[in-house]
Amino acid sequence: MPSSRARKIVKPGEPHEHHASSGFCWSATYPDRAAALGQRKPKVIVASEGFDDLYIPVPVARKLESSDSKEPQSHAELMYIIRELGDACAWERLVDMVSRREYSSKEAEDKLVRDGFSRDCARRAIEKAITLRVIDDERFAGSFIRMKLSAGWGPVRIERELAHRGVTLSDVAGWPEEFLDDESPEDRAFELLERRRIPEKNPYQKLVRFLCSKGYPLSVCTSVVSDYLSRAREDGTC
Repeated sequence: MPSSRARKIVKPGEPHEHHASSGFCWSATYPDRAAALGQRKPKVIVASEGFDDLYIPVPVARKLESSDSKEPQSHAELMYIIRELGDACAWERLVDMVSRREYSSKEAEDKLVRDGFSRDCARRAIEKAITLRVIDDERFAGSFIRMKLSAGWGPVRIERELAHRGVTLSDVAGWPEEFLDDESPEDRAFELLERRRIPEKNPYQKLVRFLCSKGYPLSVCTSVVSDYLSRAREDGTC
């Protein structure tokens, strides 16, 4: 007996219709473009007569159309199946993401949303990940702080970048005692300047901007750069 799932080649933007034995009919229209870098991925439009269109990620639509997925017999069942498949796909995507690097809960949630998952679906995946400790904001913060300190970042920039990722630096256990050694901010900033070539034009302004971009307070930047250039002039390297 021929399957009601028999598929045809569907061009982007052309609806692919499905008919169930109950007479319920739905269609999936795939996007005709890819997402630009950093933008939200376009979604598949799932339509059924008499109901508002549903917008779902491409991986969810592909699972919905696969032979392994149950054929919905009503719009309510269609929505239920889409939710179940959405949760499964979001979890698969999240596991793949964290296998590559650590994520904060906010950062991971926002990325899932950009990938086309609803905010509610993304949050369910994040809640599961937190429960299983697949995602741990404190573990993420510790790794992030150590990596950025080794790259020469100062506390101001670290605090700002963590805030963008939904983590408050003052809430990180052990900060700053367990992360910063006995070196003063001035000493760390000076060591950072020693790795750079002194610019030929406007060295003071450029080096101050450089240290500020690394997250050191302006008072530290101006003092350290003045000292650094003064020593360089004495050594004849400036």
